[in-house]
Amino acid sequence: MTSRRFQLQATALAALLCATGAAQAKTWVLSSDKEGLSSYDTGISIVNSIYSTFETAAGGPAETVDGRGLLHASATEAMPADVPADVDIVVVASVQPNQTVTGVQHGVDAARFAQVMDWAKTRSDLTFVFLNDGCCRPSDTGSVAGFLSNSLGLSGADEITIVGSVAPQGNSVYLNTNSPYKDSFAALAPLAVEVYGKYVNVPAPYAVYLAPAAANTPPASMPAAADKVQAYGVVVPRAATNGSACVIAFTDTSQFALASAPAQAGQLANSIMAAAKDSAGACQVKTVATADLVPSITLSSPLQVGGSGTLTVKVDNLGQSDSAAGGKVVVTLPAQAQVDDTALPTGCSKPAPSQVECTLGAIAAQSHKTFALPITIVGSGADNTFKAQVIGGSAQTGELAPQLQNNGPIESKVTIAAPTATISGPASAQPNAATTVTGTATGLADGTVINVTVDGTTVQATVNGGQFSASFPNGFPVGQYPVTITGPGGQNLSLTAPHSIDVQAAPASATISGPATAQPDAATTITGTSNATDGTIIQVTVNGTTVPATVNGGQFSALFPNGFPAGTHAVTITGATLTAPHTINVTAAPTAPSNAAPVPALNVWGLGALAALLGAAALRRQRKRS
Repeated sequence: MTSRRFQLQATALAALLCATGAAQAKTWVLSSDKEGLSSYDTGISIVNSIYSTFETAAGGPAETVDGRGLLHASATEAMPADVPADVDIVVVASVQPNQTVTGVQHGVDAARFAQVMDWAKTRSDLTFVFLNDGCCRPSDTGSVAGFLSNSLGLSGADEITIVGSVAPQGNSVYLNTNSPYKDSFAALAPLAVEVYGKYVNVPAPYAVYLAPAAANTPPASMPAAADKVQAYGVVVPRAATNGSACVIAFTDTSQFALASAPAQAGQLANSIMAAAKDSAGACQVKTVATADLVPSITLSSPLQVGGSGTLTVKVDNLGQSDSAAGGKVVVTLPAQAQVDDTALPTGCSKPAPSQVECTLGAIAAQSHKTFALPITIVGSGADNTFKAQVIGGSAQTGELAPQLQNNGPIESKVTIAAPTATISGPASAQPNAATTVTGTATGLADGTVINVTVDGTTVQATVNGGQFSASFPNGFPVGQYPVTITGPGGQNLSLTAPHSIDVQAAPASATISGPATAQPDAATTITGTSNATDGTIIQVTVNGTTVPATVNGGQFSALFPNGFPAGTHAVTITGATLTAPHTINVTAAPTAPSNAAPVPALNVWGLGALAALLGAAALRRQRKRS
């Protein structure tokens, strides 16, 4: 603007100097006009107002770097090679048109202004505030428009352009209440202005202040996110430029020098400081005007070998516009994880063993699409990397070039603990006898099937509550056998300590079954049982006599044909160990009792009479024969 009506009133200056800053920030004010250098008094007055306003908003002189006049076409002070240290905000004000007055070139040095624009392209840590006069500095406004188009990835018919101070003009521009960046400027609705230029073809969300179609007439309705509009003030946050500075730009300087609105300059400076510095300020807002597809990954936990889990892939459209329908998200898995291609979500396929590809379709603005992929963990290790990336490019996703940089790939690295096993037992076993190997496992999910191998025989066991057991029904022959365990994928499980099973034949033992008693000197057979192998000879000794006995079917017997004399005789053996002592009690059979009458005893006379009787009986028998 060039009107001489803009005179900074003393009351306005006092209000500006008393304003409080929205945040402490070191601010560098660069300008074309400076007292003693410029011939344009109005421009000097406007620049001084801008400087004083931002000095107060920044926190005072110590927080402000004076760069007034550095952009003047005839400036002699050297331009710094870089933005001064500790500067957070760079205010660039240009007012006087390029012209020669009394032989001195005035206006803006094009090379110095280009240097400022280069800083804006690369210094994502800074905020650049461009205040370019509407009537007199269209070339500077055009440079900013070109920068914005390049930073936003706009080209051809989508590029942002400008117009100078042409009708309709009025005294107010209107806050775009649909802009995601409006909150920093909510206190200034509308904004008082005079004689201004316009940015044209601006994506509506970036247009914070709308240039009305009719002077001093608010828009009938606020623009939709996909609309292109004419703007007086624009805000492009860092999220939209992907590597460039946050830019706040106005197409005039009058808002800082209006006698009719003396408090406005301080309020606007404070709003700009808040937009640049506050954590919720416009420069930090992640929302962009176009589609902006950002993938993320979430993994269920814990992830254990042999277990299952869910890999959730979410694609957010952080932008203000719907995405195109042709994009896809590609998920890449580490070797330690597998996806069951029979259980994939709708729209997903498995083009490679470790890769899943899902069609996104159109994602509405500020919405998202989620895919839950069932995974199985088959291995362990550190930094297992899961990746997700949106593919398709601008034609398929509807994004502009800066937002394509947000497509990934993004990574999620997790450590999957290596499973270990501890063998509880047994330490020993009998030859060829059923043997059960038991143990505990860590880092393995319940239900995981492991393989337990002993002496070349493998038996499967299922982990349950960290415990497992494997039964070998036929056991093992005599020997010593290490136990090995393999988990899912055939990987050996680390044992907390080596374990072997020592298989040895049990020491031979014998039990005497009988007899407990015997007749003196009568043939006696001693019998028993033994765990000794068939054919084993057991020497059985009783009363000093030893008889060999052969084990057959766990039985043995030893015959002592002459028996043993009366008495108690211990049985001892060699070739086996008696399980319990055994003795044989040898006693004579008792005399049976008689019922006959007792024979009387005869004395000598009785014997003589008996002899006479017997003799007489014999004489009579002889006479009868003769």
